[in-house]
Amino acid sequence: MLSVGRGRQSGDCPNIRFLSDSEIELDFGNGCSSEDFGYARGRIRVTFPGLQLDENGDIVSFESITLQFQDFYSDEDAVTLNGSLTFRNINRDDAIGLSLNLRGNYGPNCWEQVEFSGTVAYQVGWFTDYFTIQGTGTFQSSAYGRFNLAFNNLIFSSNCDQPVGGNIQVSAGAFSASLSFVESQCGSAFLSINQGAPTAVDMGQLPYEPCGG
Repeated sequence: MLSVGRGRQSGDCPNIRFLSDSEIELDFGNGCSSEDFGYARGRIRVTFPGLQLDENGDIVSFESITLQFQDFYSDEDAVTLNGSLTFRNINRDDAIGLSLNLRGNYGPNCWEQVEFSGTVAYQVGWFTDYFTIQGTGTFQSSAYGRFNLAFNNLIFSSNCDQPVGGNIQVSAGAFSASLSFVESQCGSAFLSINQGAPTAVDMGQLPYEPCGG
């Protein structure tokens, strides 16, 4: 049960506006509750030029699909998002292009920003149990500064929140680190800092606080 004063209930949440044949906006206003999003506020604008669906509503082809977040907050993630996420058709049946530039605000003077450009490949068709990420980007935060990232055949599985294979290279000035994930073992990796001897780590057990401390 939502408390009084948290905005609209589920009947018109979100308010969907068709801005053109290839653009819609999901407007959660100052806060409302829906079955799909839970409690949320802000807006998500979706553009989809060249989108074609079959009789079952499945995607046949598209040029790109972009989600633009405008002060979007949901209780599930407890972070306010601004920025964009774009999927691009790269003329492969097993992969799509992915680019994002997202900033998450957790509270006063506490934020993270992630930029990425690369590809997401699926082992069998679309959105199956395993997918591989390849690309480069940056990570910045109010607590930890800025790092350059390179994702090399980073493998994810539907039954694990951490990578199950591949490698991440991290650099910032004279600092460098390499995370090599053990194949088929959830979050198990070897960490090497500044080309030093690798140390076994369990990513699921590493503490992380967006605001530091």
